[in-house]
Amino acid sequence: MNIHINEEEFNKLNEHTLVQIMVGSHSYGLNNESSDKDVLNITYNLTDNLHSLIQLHHQYQYKSNNTDYLFCSLQTFVKNLLSGDSTINFEAIFSDEIKNHKDLCFLYNFRKNFYNYNLIRSYLGLCRRDLKAFKKEENNKKLFHALRGLFVANLLFNNEEYHNDLKSLDTNTGILLTKIKNNFITKAEANLLSKDLADKVDELRLKLNQRLNEKKIHKVMDIEKLKELDSWFIKLSTQNVKQGFFSNDQYYTAIQEEIKYDN
Repeated sequence: MNIHINEEEFNKLNEHTLVQIMVGSHSYGLNNESSDKDVLNITYNLTDNLHSLIQLHHQYQYKSNNTDYLFCSLQTFVKNLLSGDSTINFEAIFSDEIKNHKDLCFLYNFRKNFYNYNLIRSYLGLCRRDLKAFKKEENNKKLFHALRGLFVANLLFNNEEYHNDLKSLDTNTGILLTKIKNNFITKAEANLLSKDLADKVDELRLKLNQRLNEKKIHKVMDIEKLKELDSWFIKLSTQNVKQGFFSNDQYYTAIQEEIKYDN
């Protein structure tokens, strides 16, 4: 679950943002008039958090009009990439903002090294969650995200190239995503698709676990590549630390109330 912040905290974090990235339907090219905007902000590392015993994977969230802002430090961003705790972070590294950033472009060039068991499992977990919600609510938005999640999970499992521009997909999946997004799907078609997706999610999860048991996929990353990533992060992190502009109060509350990340 994201930790909600007030306007004053939002302004503080906004001042210390390294890069701002459009995510969600706008980044997929599948937004319409009813689509909200989702913006991910990667901030400078917070000294208090870097040296604190409080180490969580939560991100901050602030909503204003039709825009949903998410904030996480560079440290949290990379940690959640490795653990699969945020599929949004994985999709963000394919953005032009990351690709063209003088420091963060390393992540774009390193992108295929994040294809791991944790991330694929996370996408499949999102599929199951959204299919369950669709069954309860009959909400096409949930069906859209389930189909998209399974599509991405299959790409990663087969080590194929991923990109955010789903609108350009000249495939059955691309056509179907557009159809669902614009509500051009009947209730009967949606229910059939939901059942088919549920079966395919279970099937891929079994294959994924088998691959892990056979040591044919990294749970996180190749050790040498992990060392390379950590060296890059340590160097960049020490150059991009800000002191005293944000407190750990929200993290203390998160621990006390045992807030769990909603993945």
